[in-house]
Amino acid sequence: MTTADPLNDLADVIGRPGALALAAVAGGGRLYVPTSPVAGSWLVRLLGDMQVARLVDRFGGDTLELPLPPVAAARSALVHELRAENYSVDEIADRVGLCRRSVFRILAEVTPVTL
Repeated sequence: MTTADPLNDLADVIGRPGALALAAVAGGGRLYVPTSPVAGSWLVRLLGDMQVARLVDRFGGDTLELPLPPVAAARSALVHELRAENYSVDEIADRVGLCRRSVFRILAEVTPVTL
C-alpha cells in the first residue's frame, strides 16, 4: 500500500466492508499477511475465506501498516453495508465489535453514513 489513502487500497483488494472491518479491529497497527490463508484464524473469521484469499494473493508475506478508521463513520457505514449484503444483526455485531442493540440503533439511522 503506497498511495495516500491506504484504506481505499485495501478496499480495492478486499472490498470496502472488509477494509473497514480490518481498520476497525486492527487499525493503527501492523498486520503480517501470511503466504497462505490459515483456516479459523481471526482474520478468516473477520473477513471470510474469499477476502482473506484476495488479501493473501496481493499482500502475502508482507507486513501492512493498517490505517486508523474514521471510527464512528466507519462503523456506521460498515453496519449498513453488511446489512445491505444480507448479514444478520448477530453476524454484523460480531464482525464490527458492537452489541446487538448498537447495531439496531445504527440501522435505525435515517441516512446511512457513507465514506
